[in-house]
Amino acid sequence: MCLGLRPVNMSDNEGVFKFRISPIDHRETPHFRVQESHYHLHGQRTGNFRTVADMNWGIAVALRNAINTVLKDRNLNDRDWLWFKFSSPNKEKEFTGAGLRVWQWRRNQDNKASAAINDVVNGLQSNDSFMENERFDLAIVWADADSEGRGIRPGTKLIENLVKKKNSVIQIKNLHDCCCACALALGIKRIEESVKNFKVIRQSQRKQAVLAKLLHLHSGVPEGPCGIAELQQFQAYLKDQYRIIVCYGGSGFKCEAFAEPGKPEIYLLHIDLHYHLITSMDGFLGTAYFCSKCLKGYQTEGEHKCKMNPDFCTACRQENCPDHLNPKEDAGIYCSDCNLMFKGQNCFTNHKTFTVAGHQCEGKSVCDTVKACRQCNKFLKNTNPCEQNSQKRWNS
Repeated sequence: MCLGLRPVNMSDNEGVFKFRISPIDHRETPHFRVQESHYHLHGQRTGNFRTVADMNWGIAVALRNAINTVLKDRNLNDRDWLWFKFSSPNKEKEFTGAGLRVWQWRRNQDNKASAAINDVVNGLQSNDSFMENERFDLAIVWADADSEGRGIRPGTKLIENLVKKKNSVIQIKNLHDCCCACALALGIKRIEESVKNFKVIRQSQRKQAVLAKLLHLHSGVPEGPCGIAELQQFQAYLKDQYRIIVCYGGSGFKCEAFAEPGKPEIYLLHIDLHYHLITSMDGFLGTAYFCSKCLKGYQTEGEHKCKMNPDFCTACRQENCPDHLNPKEDAGIYCSDCNLMFKGQNCFTNHKTFTVAGHQCEGKSVCDTVKACRQCNKFLKNTNPCEQNSQKRWNS
């Protein structure tokens, strides 16, 4: 889906999406010339979208317009920095946008603004169908680029404070040329050593420097700044012992893995050309769980529909479903209780037996908790836009 190219062949009653904006609060840090504003966004749809791509395009345009509406009254210079964060109230859908210059946002230079919005839409659509009556929270942070005489880059203090406040981050100090190897070596020792021994290593920069130099020596990676090629070489040296995952602070905290799942994981935080060690990815992201396949955090066990997990059945919400792993033609079974289709008898039985978390609990099976509206076929949540009377929400 690409923002900027309008779909063709739309009907006369083409779909239009808008966000109603409600301000919540505004904060300022004059010393660092940083401002932060929070808003509620309420989605409103008119007309009909012919395809999912058309609806995604409409949501992307609405998000772009909502941000422009917020920014139009702000006295921003083209060189100022912008960060934005979208999330649903339950944090199931959440996206943190990477830093953009104001001029990059306004002129969509190199399609960076479009790419950021498309990432947001993909994130909002990752769990379930987008609900147009759903409320989202928008936070926008902008930093003055003309902070002369302070010796800091705009936004740097925000990231530094984040690293200091996170208990799940071990800062790597005074080892700029070997910070990557130091973080990796510290992560290895955290897994291999006892809590007491690891505490000694963590508090000794001299021991960390020795471990980093040994790792450089044994892996064949030359000492100095480390990028993708060096991380790949470190991963090749570690082979099947450990899996390196890097979280990039300058790219909206997106994660990149350098090996397949199935081995102990070492998490690195890359910020401002420097590496730190993350001890818990779910703790760092502020979520209850972290998916090692798609590298995203989520809140509720069983409700994360991972697109990178081929063993996960999106119908019965269970892993290793026989009907999902070995699909057969014309094997679908309809359930009149939840108004959903299933891939076969095993899949149907699973959804009647297990919860979304894979447990057995009477009254909380997938069939009891995951339903589709009989009128619009959308997944039912707290409310349904096509039924005004909440008492008729399901049994109509």
